[in-house]
Amino acid sequence: YVGKLLYGAQVLGVKIHSFFWAVKWWRRQLSLLNKGRCRWTDPPRPPPAVARDFEKWRSLVIANEWKRITPQANDDYDAVLYTDATLQGMGAVLDRPGEAPITYGEPWPRQPASINEGEMAAVFVGISRLGHHIAGKRVRLVVDNTSTRSTMRKDSWSPNLHAIKRRIEQVLVKYGITLVSIDYIESARNPADEPSRWWTCDGED
Repeated sequence: YVGKLLYGAQVLGVKIHSFFWAVKWWRRQLSLLNKGRCRWTDPPRPPPAVARDFEKWRSLVIANEWKRITPQANDDYDAVLYTDATLQGMGAVLDRPGEAPITYGEPWPRQPASINEGEMAAVFVGISRLGHHIAGKRVRLVVDNTSTRSTMRKDSWSPNLHAIKRRIEQVLVKYGITLVSIDYIESARNPADEPSRWWTCDGED
């Protein structure tokens, strides 16, 4: 739900700092979830002020007021791939200029040994499942885990992370994909968070 609001706000140019308390409450819930202090099936119970913030945000997105958007040409990359891992599974969102985003998510076949391994596995799954859409393209990879960013940019002393990176590189070669950058995004702004919890399969033909 919040992932859709964030995406709608980005498309419509809505400044999310206007909904500070809603974002802060949501990030706190994600923190509790990641610490195992609540379950993803628990019904949300935001305070009245936060609920009003969410309703105002939702109304702005639903109104979908017409805006003239002039996309800027970018010669550095052809697509952006967001990936994320949560306790429930892994997800990815592929954003290509002028085309609808493609989302993909799947549950864990088995829980990863650490969140860092989970985040690297999410990168592997995202590129593996969506790679045919960006074959031969220049791609920005965006993650919300600093360890993953460092491992993808350099490498890791961890044998498990190193092994996952090797598998990622093999898939990149298979599809002829060039990663032009590996960038960091705050968890609250990562659109891949939602498909990692609510699994979708738009990416598979």
